Amino acid sequence: MKIFCLDSPYAASLKALGHEVLAPKLPAGIVYLPGVLRRHKFTPELFIQHERLGARLLCGGLEELPCPSVFVSIDAHLNLYWHKYYARLFDLVLTPHLSIYAALPADQRPAQVRRFGPIGYARPFVPHAQRAHELTFVGLLTEHRPARAAMLELLSKKFALYRPEGGLPHSAMLDLFMDTRLVPNEAISREVNFRLFEAASCGAMVLSQDVGEDQDAHFEPGLECEIYTHSLELTEKIHFYRRNPQSAEKIALAGWKRVQSAHLPEFRAKQMLEEGLGGRSRATGGRAGYLFWLTLLQTARAGLFKESAAWFTSRLNELNPDLPDWTSVRLAWRLLLFLEGASPDNPLYDKDFAARNQNQTQDLAATLLREEFPSSPEADLIGAMASLALKRQDLARLFWLRRLKALDIALPAAAVVSSGALREPYDHYLAWGKLLSILGPKADVGFNFTHGRGQIPLCAFECLLMAKETAPPKRREWLREIHALSADIPAFAFWDMGFLAELSLLNQRDWRPQLDYGLSALNNYRQETAIYELAEARQKALQRDEGSAFYSELESYPASGYILAALRGTK
Repeated sequence: MKIFCLDSPYAASLKALGHEVLAPKLPAGIVYLPGVLRRHKFTPELFIQHERLGARLLCGGLEELPCPSVFVSIDAHLNLYWHKYYARLFDLVLTPHLSIYAALPADQRPAQVRRFGPIGYARPFVPHAQRAHELTFVGLLTEHRPARAAMLELLSKKFALYRPEGGLPHSAMLDLFMDTRLVPNEAISREVNFRLFEAASCGAMVLSQDVGEDQDAHFEPGLECEIYTHSLELTEKIHFYRRNPQSAEKIALAGWKRVQSAHLPEFRAKQMLEEGLGGRSRATGGRAGYLFWLTLLQTARAGLFKESAAWFTSRLNELNPDLPDWTSVRLAWRLLLFLEGASPDNPLYDKDFAARNQNQTQDLAATLLREEFPSSPEADLIGAMASLALKRQDLARLFWLRRLKALDIALPAAAVVSSGALREPYDHYLAWGKLLSILGPKADVGFNFTHGRGQIPLCAFECLLMAKETAPPKRREWLREIHALSADIPAFAFWDMGFLAELSLLNQRDWRPQLDYGLSALNNYRQETAIYELAEARQKALQRDEGSAFYSELESYPASGYILAALRGTK
C-alpha cells in the first residue's frame, strides 16, 4: 500500500510492514496537500497526519485527497478548541482522549473516532533491586502547571524525590526511568498521557491519577499500574510500596509486559491500518472550507498561527458553507474580526485594517439585528458580546431577546433573564454564561482567553470570566455559576479550587463549602491546607449537631479512608 505520512512516528513501522511510505519533512504553517503530492509524484492509498506539537502544520485541500485520511489527535485535552473543527476534515480520528471527543455535541463530533494510545518503547526489564532511584519525576514545570508544582513540592517534602534539573533528551529520560522504581504521574488536564507509557515501558511502577476509561483501556489499575484519586492516597501508596518493594515490582513487571505485547510502534501501526481503511466521512465542499477557516482562526486567536484580521476577513468573503443561517454567521465573524483586529494586544491586530474600519464596527453590530440577518446561536452571541465591547447595552439587550425568542426548548427559570434585568454589563455576561452553561458551548479548554487582549467571549466559561471582571461590589452570583461549570471540567480543577476557596469565605457559617474546598485542595496536592480546611469543616458540622451528615458526605468521596485516617490525627 502507498501511504503518505506527515509527522508520524509510525512511518518506519509501516515501512517495516512492507508498505511504500512517503514521509516528507514540511515546515510549520499551512500546506496545500494536493500540491505536495504532485511535487513528489505520489498517489497515496492512505494519508496519515500525526498532530505536531509546538510549531503547527495545518493541511489544506484535505477534501481533495483520493484516499482515506487519518488524523492522530494527541493533545485534544489542550487543543480541542481547534481540533473540533480540524478533525472533521478527516475520515477518521485516532486519539488517546476518546472520552473528550465523545463529550462533544453530536454536530461537532467527527463521524469516526477510535481510541489510539500513546506509543510504548522496546526496553529490557531491569530488576528493581538494581535501580538507583526510588522515586523520580521528569516533566515540564511552567506557570501553566500549578498543580504539578504543588505535587513536586509535596513529594519533595515527604520523600527523596529525584527530579533532574533542566530538560532531558528523550532517550536519557527513558534511561532514567529504567533506573527508577516508582514514578508518580500528574496530567495537566486529568488525561491519559505519555509519561504513563514511557515509565511503564522502562519497567517502573507508575502511580497515576485515576482519569477513567481512557487510561484503564491501556493498563489495568492495581495490576499493571497503580492509581490515586487525591494526594493523601498518593503519598500513602508511595509509603506502602516503599515498604513492600516486591509488590511494586510485580505491578511494574506486569505493566512492562503490557507495553511489550500491545503498545509498541508495530502494534500501533497495524491498528492504524485496520482502523484507517474504512469509509469516507470527512467534510467536503463549502463546509470543508469553513471548517478549515475556523481552524486557522482559532489557532491564530491563540497566537499559534500568524495572520491578521484583514487576512481572515478576505477569506471569509470567499466561503460558502451552505448553512441556512450563513448570512448572519458570516456577518458576526466579520464583526469579531473588526473588534479583535483593532486591539493592539490581540494576535489578530492589524493597524491598517483597524484604521480602515474604525467607523464601521457599531454600524455592523446594528446591521446584524436587521430582519435579513436572522437569529443564530453564533450571530446572537457574537453580536451581544461585541455590543458590550462597544458599550452599546441597548444592542446587547436586543441580541439577548432575539436569542430567547429563537429558542424553542424549555429552559430552567434561572437561565431566562428578562431584558429589564440587564442593567449593567455584568448582568449581560452573567445571563449569557448561565444560558451557555446549559446549551453550550461550555468551554474552549486550552484557549487562553484574556480580556485585556480585546478578545470576544465565545463560550460560557469566557462569559463568566467577563462577569467576574465586571462584577459590581457585592455581586457574587458569577462565583456559583463558574464553580458549577468548572467542577465538571477536569482541566479546570485547579481554577475550581480557587472558586471554592472564595465560596467557603462567603459562607463561613456553613461547613459544606469548606468541605468542598478541602477536598479540592486535596485533589490539587495542597495537602496541609486540605487537612486544615476539612478539620475546620468537621468542627463547624459538630457545633451544628450535623456531624453524621459531614461524615456521610465525606465517606461518599473516593478513597475517603485515607482522609478519615488523617482527620483522626487532628483536634
